[in-house]
Amino acid sequence: PSISPLTSGGENIEIHHNEGRIYRIKPRYNKDVNKWWITDETRYGFGFVHAAERLRVPERMQYGSSAELPWEIAYKHVDEELRTLVQVNGPGTLVCILSPFDPTEEMFLQVQYVRSIDPQAWIVMNPVRIDGEDQVFKNPSTGAVTFTIKAEKAPNRRGAEKVIAHFAGNTCSLAELHEKIKAKKVTGALQSSDPFPVEHVADYKQVVTGMQTLVRMATRRGPVYEKATLSLPACTWAEKSGVYENFEGRVQPFAQAIPPLDDTRSVGQIVWDLLGRPGRFSAAAVRDEMTAAGLAGYADIEEPRGTVHVDDMQFAEL
Repeated sequence: PSISPLTSGGENIEIHHNEGRIYRIKPRYNKDVNKWWITDETRYGFGFVHAAERLRVPERMQYGSSAELPWEIAYKHVDEELRTLVQVNGPGTLVCILSPFDPTEEMFLQVQYVRSIDPQAWIVMNPVRIDGEDQVFKNPSTGAVTFTIKAEKAPNRRGAEKVIAHFAGNTCSLAELHEKIKAKKVTGALQSSDPFPVEHVADYKQVVTGMQTLVRMATRRGPVYEKATLSLPACTWAEKSGVYENFEGRVQPFAQAIPPLDDTRSVGQIVWDLLGRPGRFSAAAVRDEMTAAGLAGYADIEEPRGTVHVDDMQFAEL
C-alpha cells in the first residue's frame, strides 16, 4: 500500500512488484481521497525507480570527474566540510534545501541536522511544478465531482511547509537564496533533490551550483550532478516508508515496497547517520519526536501493511 509520489492529490495506490522490480501501479480504494481513480502519470510514471542513471554509491567530484566513496568516508567529508564553512564564514552560511517529494519525517531530520551545525542556517523548499490547471471530472448524470487531477505535482508541499514553519528562523524563497549566494552570504548547502529535473525553473541550476560546497542527496544524476561537491545516492519513495500530506492537509502513510537499489539509502537514513544516531532510521520514531516537538497530525499513525503479492506473476510472449 502506498501513496502517489507524482501529484498533490494523495492518491492511494498499490504497488505490484516482484524481485525488486515494479510492474504495475493500481488504485487503492479510499472514499475520501481518490475512490477507485488514479491519474495516468501515477499509473505509468514509476519508470524513474528503475532508471539507468540512478546513483548507486556515494561520489565526490574532483577535478571534473567523480570518485566513488564508502559511506563512512562520505559522511566524514559532509560533516567536516559543512562545519568548516560555518567556522570560517560564521552563522547563516548554510542552507538546507528540502524536496517536497520527501516524506515529512525525512525533512524534519534534514533541517535538524543542518541547524545543529548552523543554528542560523536558511531553509528553502525546491520549487513546486504546476502543470496548467486542475482537471475536474464529474458524474454526467448527477453532476457530482468524481475525481480531480491536480495541477500541482508535488506530493508533500504541505509537509514541507509545516517543517519550515516549525523550525522558523531564517527562511527564504529560491530567488532570495540566489541573491544571498551571489553575495557570498550563503556558501554551502545540504540539498535533497527532487526525483525529476526542475526544468520549470530556468535558473535553478545556476542558483544551487553557485556555492562553495554543495552536498546533494539524490536518486539519480541530473543537471546539478556535475556541480555537486558530494552526491549521496538516495532511495525512491517505493524503497522507503513515511508520510505525505496532500493539498488538502490529509496526512497519509505509505509502506516500503521494494528493497533499496544497491548501496542507496533513504534521505532519512542519511541524516539519521549524520546526526550520529545508532541503528536504522525509523519513520515512526521520528513521528513520535515530531509530535513531542509540537507538530500536530503525526500521532498514532500506523503504516499500512502490504497486501499484494505477485510471486506467481506469469509472463507470456507477445
